[in-house]
Amino acid sequence: MRSVDRIICLALTATLIFAIPFGLISSLIKHQPIDLVYVFVAAIFWPLACICFWYLLNFRHKSGQQIEAELALSIPEQPHISEHERSYRFQNGLLPAAVAIDEEQQVIHFFNCHAPRRMFATSQPRFCCPLSDLLGIYLVSYPQGAFTVVTQQGKASIPSGYDGFLELRERLTSLVPRNAPRFAEDQPLMGMVYLGGACCGLLAGYVMTPDNANDSTLGLLMIMGAILGPIISHVLIVVVDRKWRIGLVQPFGFAVAGAINGLLLCRLIEICWAGQADHFASYIVLFGLLGLAIGGVKQYRDQVRFGQVFCPLTCGSLLHQVKTQPREP
Repeated sequence: MRSVDRIICLALTATLIFAIPFGLISSLIKHQPIDLVYVFVAAIFWPLACICFWYLLNFRHKSGQQIEAELALSIPEQPHISEHERSYRFQNGLLPAAVAIDEEQQVIHFFNCHAPRRMFATSQPRFCCPLSDLLGIYLVSYPQGAFTVVTQQGKASIPSGYDGFLELRERLTSLVPRNAPRFAEDQPLMGMVYLGGACCGLLAGYVMTPDNANDSTLGLLMIMGAILGPIISHVLIVVVDRKWRIGLVQPFGFAVAGAINGLLLCRLIEICWAGQADHFASYIVLFGLLGLAIGGVKQYRDQVRFGQVFCPLTCGSLLHQVKTQPREP
């Protein structure tokens, strides 16, 4: 993390830490009724702001030698990184972490960065698996952005900014040229799915609010919808992916991105032509459907490459296994 970014984040979190209690105290001093929505938001964001502030204060960028020394102390039983291994040392939060590829033994080692696939999982001190267990490499951004390594047992997030990052990423992408299906929740587009779920939850909270309700009830229902929306989206993605092996992350993610582009287009029309854009919802729905189609085609191609084809007309299983070998990359 750069110093400028750290200072900006510290200023923002400090503002939240002092502003939230200040609002409550001001209402009490002035004998004003405390808004229930404000209390609900404060109960969520004030602890998060305190945690982020503590993390930013204690974070120190360390060199590769410092990380290696701390890693040797924290994990004394780690295997010796031989000359046949490619290693990358970095910081995973406040912990020293590393990834090492042993091509001679055909295994990969993760230290303090691989998390098992379960709820509220934390990084394991040490995890080793064969290279054949690597199922996907999801790039967050290109060319210098972080990426996620998906294995049979979980996933590992690898940040950039340390020596050897590009070499490790290029080697892993050459080992895993295509991403396997049935691990949809590990894709970076899940963020767009959560965003879409939150927006749908806000809309549902607005629609479900009674006509005679006050603003506090409206705000509370919309906040609850914004929280429940991403949770329901996550459960839907995981259940459909696990039970029927149908990937929905790319179609839904591209649909949300398309809807956002439609919204931006409406705003651009208003600015350029100094008027209201006609059929406001039509732009959002049209671009959302276009994104849904693009994501669906991309998901279908990924399934074909792995020898799996979605067949909606099948009465039994919705997924047929094609008895052909995957095409060469």
